[in-house]
Amino acid sequence: MLLGRIYRIFERYAEMNIARDLPGTSLTDEGGAAYGEITRIALRRNRIHVEGWAEAERIGLAVNRTRAWTVPDLVQGGSVRRGFALDIPCETGPIDLIAERGEGLPKAGQSLPGFSQATLMRARLPMALRFVATLAALAPVIYRWKWQGDLGAREVVKERLGLVPRSEAVEMISALLPEAPPPVPPERAATLILPVYNAFHLLPEALERIATHSGTAWRLLLIDDASPDPEVLPFLRTWAEGRPEVTLLENPENLGFIGTVNRGFTEALARWPEDPVVLVNSDAMVPAGWLPRLLAPLAEPDVASVTPMSNDAEIFTVPVICQRNDLAPGDVDALDRVAAGFDPRAGLAEAPTGVGFCMALAPRFLARVPQFDTIFGRGYGEENDWCRKVAELGGRHLCAPNLFVEHRGGQSFGSADKQRLLERNLRVLAGRYPGYDAEVQEFIRRDPLNTPRLALGLVLAARRQAALQAGPVPVYHRPCARRRRRELPAGTHRAGGGRGRRGAGAAGRAGPSLEARALRGDGAHPGSDQRFCPCRETGGAAAGAAHRLFLRRA
Repeated sequence: MLLGRIYRIFERYAEMNIARDLPGTSLTDEGGAAYGEITRIALRRNRIHVEGWAEAERIGLAVNRTRAWTVPDLVQGGSVRRGFALDIPCETGPIDLIAERGEGLPKAGQSLPGFSQATLMRARLPMALRFVATLAALAPVIYRWKWQGDLGAREVVKERLGLVPRSEAVEMISALLPEAPPPVPPERAATLILPVYNAFHLLPEALERIATHSGTAWRLLLIDDASPDPEVLPFLRTWAEGRPEVTLLENPENLGFIGTVNRGFTEALARWPEDPVVLVNSDAMVPAGWLPRLLAPLAEPDVASVTPMSNDAEIFTVPVICQRNDLAPGDVDALDRVAAGFDPRAGLAEAPTGVGFCMALAPRFLARVPQFDTIFGRGYGEENDWCRKVAELGGRHLCAPNLFVEHRGGQSFGSADKQRLLERNLRVLAGRYPGYDAEVQEFIRRDPLNTPRLALGLVLAARRQAALQAGPVPVYHRPCARRRRRELPAGTHRAGGGRGRRGAGAAGRAGPSLEARALRGDGAHPGSDQRFCPCRETGGAAAGAAHRLFLRRA
């Protein structure tokens, strides 16, 4: 069993570290006329990258059943050819290129050299010794991770083995930032389930925020899981008294988080089966008007769960993905005021899972999978398991970036306990859903939440500067970074902001290569100079979105 786990880690290590390059080739149509060239075919981090130039409206790649398309949009002075870059997951076999050349011209296609199974196997052989040597050198760090619950040691191991996923540069979503504030979504009846186990110091604020900020259509199942803290239960009884929308349930003995949530599910499905259920941790601090925004995406019949963005919510974390960031008093409300101005549909991101600290569940899917699996013990991983089960039933899981909820995190038990639970429960998830981890890594690589993550991160940075009385935050925008990175010839400019995406503007007005702006703590520019970088005028969606971020007030 141990050898099997080590081999699986080696497979991942090899996938993430093999680097191979193949020669480029000319692109010719059926008549033999050249219409472009491939300048790069490379294998990096288990993805095949193809770059080149073509006189075509669209370029597509196919390896087996995998397909990807892009619009060539990199302009080179004096040439009608446009540059393009595509990447697809690595599969063995030839790479088929398809070119849609425009009206009156036939499609062109040809086979490019790919990566064979034998090539990949030969590349793996010399990596085996390096892998074993790296594991041996990391033995003390692995001990701290596995036997002492050191979360930092775990990250060191992943980093040294090259297993940390990287988010790639992608085009920002300019539509996320509408010119006018979006309409407030209508209220919808919902059942909130809030399990309580100790953490008394958080309860008054968490419950008061729910009572104040949730509107008029909610009800709360408040469940005490036999908290040993003598202050907790008397406080809950006093707080619930005289609130008809609150039902206080008291577990006679400790059921654990999953058992307590399952009791809430049973109660909610029996009494209000048509209404969505929202899981809310006792360390979740909700902002004004949060509930309608969280519930709105559930109007789509195939949406099973919705999770907001947060300072501690794994793949939905701001400002850095999967890195907890503690907030100062007032931060959650300032950040959510900005988030509430995002277009509610433009930024919705489909994810492989939700995060249970604050997660809305659709009643039609909860009725089909009405319980969390108790195999996950005291918790961690149970909501991921639920999400994968309902995904197999056709349910989708979304993140709503127009809502920010603070998660104070880790209040019920410490990091060492959490690490041991995570290790055990992740093994269960990996055994049940072999492709789940790859989906999470792909989400991180694409990062469809890059625009709201940046917007909220800038607001947070400005607040930090204001708290230190350090003045405005300088923000540097490099519109031509891709030009410098790829060392393109003079006169070449990227028309658009993202890799493999369509740009809308004309070339030839690249403007300055560096644009500096300063962001105040209230989210606005200092002074009256609010000019946009010329890169935006050439249609760079990323540039437009980035500069508009600076005009938002926290």
